[in-house]
Amino acid sequence: MTAGGSNFGATPLNGVSGVTVMDRELNRIQPNVVYTDLPLWAVGSLVKACNQFKIPLVSYITQRGLPISRKYIELLSMIHTPVFQTHALYAGFEDLVKRYNSKGTAVIQEQRTPFLDRFAEEAIATIPFTPDTRFTTLEDEQVKQIKETMGLPNWDYTFITVGRNQNHRQYPRLLEAFRELVFESGKGESNYGLIIHSGDPQDTGGQGFNLVSLVEQMGLAKHIAFSDQSCNLVEGLSVDDMVKLYNIADCFVSSSSAFSKETTLKEALACGLPVIVPDSHISTKHKKLTKVKIATQILGRDEVVYNIVDESALKNAMAKIITSGKKSNNNNEEKDIMCEALEEVLLNAIDAPHPNGNNSVIPQ
Repeated sequence: MTAGGSNFGATPLNGVSGVTVMDRELNRIQPNVVYTDLPLWAVGSLVKACNQFKIPLVSYITQRGLPISRKYIELLSMIHTPVFQTHALYAGFEDLVKRYNSKGTAVIQEQRTPFLDRFAEEAIATIPFTPDTRFTTLEDEQVKQIKETMGLPNWDYTFITVGRNQNHRQYPRLLEAFRELVFESGKGESNYGLIIHSGDPQDTGGQGFNLVSLVEQMGLAKHIAFSDQSCNLVEGLSVDDMVKLYNIADCFVSSSSAFSKETTLKEALACGLPVIVPDSHISTKHKKLTKVKIATQILGRDEVVYNIVDESALKNAMAKIITSGKKSNNNNEEKDIMCEALEEVLLNAIDAPHPNGNNSVIPQ
């Protein structure tokens, strides 16, 4: 069984306190194992429900940014089988365990807790995200037809960025770097383009920036194309459409201050694009991936540190990639690794006892 959905299954049934949609579904289906890739902040009610019904939960853990907050220590101890999506996040988890287990290095003794002691001995898997098998390079003739169908301007070089219009994406910094590139001093106005697949570019939801207004203010209207679709996979473009979108570009670029499973940059690499991203706890290693230096850091909610990219360094990386970076053929070589590894973890979890007794009460 895969778990997620509206309100992450925590919605009470008929207003009855303590009985949730997830409780009802687990009781009805009675699965042998439950899988979720909900982020840490959203997985609490599912962990409690699975433990209550004594059903193993494999939690494919993701979190946007580091470090992992101490507020999640008890929750992590209750998860039957945690699996981390990136090596950077697992390194952050190891640091949490090292500091705050009962014999940890935390200076304040009261901060040390037995909740993390199970992880001092237990082996925890890290299974990096790999893109859908359909993400790959298309033939030149296909790309030409797609461009003609979409009616894009005939730019000399096309960048693409993908990600919801939210504050941590730092779209104004990307637009400023791109503006500096287009109107570089002494070179006139270059014929470069940027495709933005952000969903809600006018920020009607109040989570990001009015990108349409910013583009107009910066004089970039003829250099920017919005996909004008939601980045929600259920509401937005299909996988096949996203493959086309990546393939009509020459380079993927992001200004995001934090990443979770690094989905978009891996999809872009699978489609043969060189990738430019801020040096913000990126686990992905690839010869066509360029990390850009950070200008400053901001402390956000839950102790997460957000890395703010240096705009000039981002502009310089984009300028360099235009002259030296080329698209390549890529057959998505890692396409089956994630699925096979997760399948093995799921099968092993079915009969494995919960390290903390398989109940919803945190051990004392």
